[in-house]
Amino acid sequence: MRLFVFLILFTFSLLFSQDLCPKPWIQEDLHIHFEGFFINQKNSRVHIDVSWKHKLLEPDSFLVYLSSKKSFLFVTSPEQRYLMIQPENVKRQLATHHLKENIGETPLHWDDLELLANAEFLCADSSEKNKYVLRTAFSQTWYSLQLDSLKFPAGLTMRGAKNSKREVYFYAWKKYGETPLASMIKIEADSYSGVLWIHSIYKKAPLDPLKENLKKSVKNLIFFPKARRKVKSPLIFQLD
Repeated sequence: MRLFVFLILFTFSLLFSQDLCPKPWIQEDLHIHFEGFFINQKNSRVHIDVSWKHKLLEPDSFLVYLSSKKSFLFVTSPEQRYLMIQPENVKRQLATHHLKENIGETPLHWDDLELLANAEFLCADSSEKNKYVLRTAFSQTWYSLQLDSLKFPAGLTMRGAKNSKREVYFYAWKKYGETPLASMIKIEADSYSGVLWIHSIYKKAPLDPLKENLKKSVKNLIFFPKARRKVKSPLIFQLD
């Protein structure tokens, strides 16, 4: 037991002794909507619909609709994060270790959205041979992301806990304003597969029905202050 505690403390001491090097892909405020269909680990078909507000100086928010008719508002910043669970209007504060949980029955994790919003990575060792490997700083699901190119990558390999591995393929890169995004993304792993694609991108978010429904329940909550924050970097998909 003592050895286990020592290893945890040692790991954290190494982590915090390294600097963080963000890898921003989106450096402007955008409202992105994407949708996905998967064959999950239970060999069932699942659908997810996501509306993502990416902010440079405010917390990011994701409105997540699932095929089970359940929906969530996920709000995150490098300092803290929470979920508003619908239709119960229940607020759930999320610690870092909660991010490894799956989003409903989909093979996606809250960590995936967290990496899109905040993208906290450790600075690469100067002796590192492969310059396209990004090592995550706080993700509980993914330890490294290896791209085949830093500009318009065609593929990405994600490695994580218990030797888990996910292959991500990017198709049809397009430039939206100053931001290049892949309009379709294919995901493959040993126990699941699926496709994500971007429906729409806005500089200013359109009216969202779920947001209006949440307005009353969220009104009395204390939102994160509009404090200056680190430049953030998304990595896999983007949403409205």
